[in-house]
Amino acid sequence: MAVGSTWVLLAVRSSAGYAAPAGFFDEGADDEGRLFVTVDGNQVLVSLWDSSPLAQVFPATRELLTPDKDGRWVTGFLGNGQPARNRVYTDRGAAHGLFVAPSGGGKTQLMALHVAADALFGAVVMLATEAPDEKTAALGKHTAHYGVGALYMIRLLRVLDALMEIRGEMPWEDGLAHDWDPSLAGCPYRMLSAYLDEFLSAARDGLYGAEIMDLAERVSVKGRKYGIGIKVAGQSIYVQDGFTQLLCENLRENCIPVVLKVAPKKVADMFKALGIPSEHTPDPLPRSFSPAEKGRIERVMRGEAEPPADSNTGGAGWIVEAKQPDVLRTLYMDFRAGIHRYFPDTIATLTEHEIHELEARDLWFDWTEPPRPGEFGPEPDDEDSDDAPQQGGMRRGDGKSVTRRAAVTSPREALEAIKNLSSV
Repeated sequence: MAVGSTWVLLAVRSSAGYAAPAGFFDEGADDEGRLFVTVDGNQVLVSLWDSSPLAQVFPATRELLTPDKDGRWVTGFLGNGQPARNRVYTDRGAAHGLFVAPSGGGKTQLMALHVAADALFGAVVMLATEAPDEKTAALGKHTAHYGVGALYMIRLLRVLDALMEIRGEMPWEDGLAHDWDPSLAGCPYRMLSAYLDEFLSAARDGLYGAEIMDLAERVSVKGRKYGIGIKVAGQSIYVQDGFTQLLCENLRENCIPVVLKVAPKKVADMFKALGIPSEHTPDPLPRSFSPAEKGRIERVMRGEAEPPADSNTGGAGWIVEAKQPDVLRTLYMDFRAGIHRYFPDTIATLTEHEIHELEARDLWFDWTEPPRPGEFGPEPDDEDSDDAPQQGGMRRGDGKSVTRRAAVTSPREALEAIKNLSSV
């Protein structure tokens, strides 16, 4: 850390709290993101930085993004100066991911760091986003598959679902089938990491949303055993917004979530949804990490406006590895200078056997095509086309049907659903 700081280690004999040395805390230090407290049993470490470490830019490098022998890599730096690490796999299999941030909060930057770490590990990476943007499109060039829209996302998820069956039947070097484990030799396939950007928007889609959620839940439960991880990114994980409790719990149990730039009034609800006890709910982050400009009285006397505060808090938030969230600032990828240097020269792909099996299930084709005949249920006869249901059981590539759940989010949609049921 390049920022100067003052550290004080205090021994606490009572759980009632501690008292800092008189005059130690600067007025406004906590408001500027300069003061951090680390509690370890009966010891408390108080860190007061000269300027907020959350305002610092930590450039990403291939060295920091390359996973170590335990699958861990550096995501950013904590408020106390320690490196914040995430992981590409856990002791239970391939890791999932959960990234939550509002628009402008640094979600695409964070997703890019994870995509690079997965690629440097040698994983097959696929990316589907509900809506395109410049950075996501640039990131997609470094993945095996990239596409936009709910249709693309549902096709990707169907492939993941089928791959769990395909990989479960692929023999390893010893002739037996095993749960995926990077420490075992002879695995016949690569780890696969699938990114679902703006997931909730796609899950609300009138045609494909219900199956998108069903498949995401299914892969979140079983995918890890077959080396398949899903990384869900969006602006909310609230059940009332459509995010199911099952999916949230499955992701939380097999990933290290990162939450960025949450509005103060949403902090408590956000971490409650992640299963964080109320006593460990963090305080909101400052709206700005800039120190207050001195001379306000003089400016008032002269009738001058206040200088603008630096509102660049994107990339600042919390990483939740244990029961208590830790404040962090994520690494920074310079998209304008090009991001190719963060990635390996070769893009990993599925094996020929996997592709052959997917083709046999009618799942491996150009996912940007319009819906194929029969892809989402039987095609109606010309005579019955007006009365045929446009939504309902959807056929997967393996012939299995999926029962749709009504995606009703408003009174107007509820009324419309009732009309459809009664053929009004």
